[in-house]
Amino acid sequence: MGKEKTNLIKRLDIKEVHALNERTKELQCVYRVFKLFRDADIPHERILQQALENEKAKLFRDVQRKYEKILSGFIPICASCKKIKDEQGIWHPLEIYVQSRTEATFSHGICPDCVKKLYPHFQRK
Repeated sequence: MGKEKTNLIKRLDIKEVHALNERTKELQCVYRVFKLFRDADIPHERILQQALENEKAKLFRDVQRKYEKILSGFIPICASCKKIKDEQGIWHPLEIYVQSRTEATFSHGICPDCVKKLYPHFQRK
């Protein structure tokens, strides 16, 4: 049951992202119409511009809500290795957990504090 729920959530998120992409295309069409009215010097330009700005703000709020939903709430994380426990009780590396739920990707490096701790012989004199 738990795995099915996770897969359903992922499918819903993909569907929501697709719907947002479709809405973006619609807004691009509205913008093109707005430009036509603006270029034709039609007096209702301000009304159309306000409508477009309202739609853009609504779209931004929708996208923000979707991403907040993906990574929100209580996330159990190991204090030592930083693995995260999922809904089924399985521990995953932080990168895998985040990448499977968002569009984020990670690049790895070593911070200056860890260089000092792990590689003290590389310190500049």
